[in-house]
Amino acid sequence: MPGNGEPLYRVVYPELVQKALLELYGRAAAKGRGEEVLAAARVIDRRLQLDPRAFGEPRYSLHEANLDVFVRVVSPLLVFYAVHESKHLVFVRKIETLPSAGI
Repeated sequence: MPGNGEPLYRVVYPELVQKALLELYGRAAAKGRGEEVLAAARVIDRRLQLDPRAFGEPRYSLHEANLDVFVRVVSPLLVFYAVHESKHLVFVRKIETLPSAGI
């Protein structure tokens, strides 16, 4: 049932995004900030599962693909993602650190 905390969207992390996130975590852990990155990644993942449209700032639409592209900061991370509303899918396009994060 919607609203009970169960995921409403399936979040897809392409292999390149997964590798980039692992690398990013490694750099953060080397600077003693691994837990900070993990916490931000968990927040991002959970919010994308529950309500990706309300979570991010809309950027543009890819009408032919039926995708809306969003961006959101959860410090120290910045995530770019696309939502396919009718299929309840979220495609994470990129995760990076904020330039000011120093990671």
